[in-house]
Amino acid sequence: MAVESFVSLPWGKLACQSWGDPGLPRVLAMHGWLDNSQSFATLAPLLAHSHHLVAPDFAGHGYSSHRPEGVAYPFVDHVTDMVQLLDALGWEKCDLLGHSMGGGVATLLAAGLPERFGKLILLESLGPLTEEADAVVARFRYYLQSALSLPKKKRAFYPDVETAIRIRRKVGEMTEASARLLVERNLQREGNGFTWRSDRRLTLPTHQRATEAQVSALVAAITAPVLLVRGTRDSVLRQETWERRIPHVRDLQQQVVDGAHHLHLDNPQPVAQFIGDFLKRR
Repeated sequence: MAVESFVSLPWGKLACQSWGDPGLPRVLAMHGWLDNSQSFATLAPLLAHSHHLVAPDFAGHGYSSHRPEGVAYPFVDHVTDMVQLLDALGWEKCDLLGHSMGGGVATLLAAGLPERFGKLILLESLGPLTEEADAVVARFRYYLQSALSLPKKKRAFYPDVETAIRIRRKVGEMTEASARLLVERNLQREGNGFTWRSDRRLTLPTHQRATEAQVSALVAAITAPVLLVRGTRDSVLRQETWERRIPHVRDLQQQVVDGAHHLHLDNPQPVAQFIGDFLKRR
């Protein structure tokens, strides 16, 4: 069973779930966009006999605090949050495990602070999303329009948990059981129904994305051994993006598991086997 805790950071609190004895080798596990730490609810128990895993809810997700009013959610701030979390935990070094957006955060951590991380495990991820440089104006205008109109939009309301689960499953392929794990941690009661607990500002488009050349340079800076686990379908990254980035990784092991983007939640046994073998590797 997971242990719940809260860690105070300068702007608020990060909710964390942990599995395994704290004396075991350490792994920081980071979930994807609009998910939460329950993303590892089926995988972490399979690794807890040999590792101590801590999975935070990113800022504005799950049970973690929302950022203060007037503050946005730039991607890089999740990176600095994770460094502050490790400092608060007293972890000088650990391995990294990231799914989707969490994998993008893990990639930047490994590139930016190589001395603090041993191994890097990426699930359906190899760096953040990118965009061509000439798209910057259109994206910035879209961000401004979205940010200015957000206060006028009504919050999504669901009469019951089952309705929210059905809506979540329409976003991307996953089993009903997996969707339930994520949704139940991300709902709060309001009146006669439920609303999302996550901060609505998380749904705003980013004001600017890095170019593929920039992300490839960051990937090339990773010195840690990397395990990349991909699904057989429904990936967020395009095939051409995988093909561009993978050659830049110095020490890469790839595995494919039957499943879609949330393969680690839907089909955790083979993922846990690959991760366990990789972490044993010297």
